[in-house]
Amino acid sequence: MIYRDQAYEAYNDSYITETVADRDVFIIAWGSDVKKYVIRKREIETLLFPYAHKIKCLEDPEGRSPRHPLLLSKDWKLVPYTFRYIKSN
Repeated sequence: MIYRDQAYEAYNDSYITETVADRDVFIIAWGSDVKKYVIRKREIETLLFPYAHKIKCLEDPEGRSPRHPLLLSKDWKLVPYTFRYIKSN
């Protein structure tokens, strides 16, 4: 198991929160592999949930999202992000 440096993650978390608070749109681009980095994605979604109205992601023509822009195509579109790792109730 890989243990991440919690001090470093706290710094990242504060940077993410400050950045999303100061923007009109924030794009999630971590790819569509739902089984990878689940714990960290859950932590990030928890941070971002208060800003859900600003969160977007890339979607490919097959409806897969979020997509990573590595293979970006002109057919992809920017869509509202669907929170997958936390309960939105």
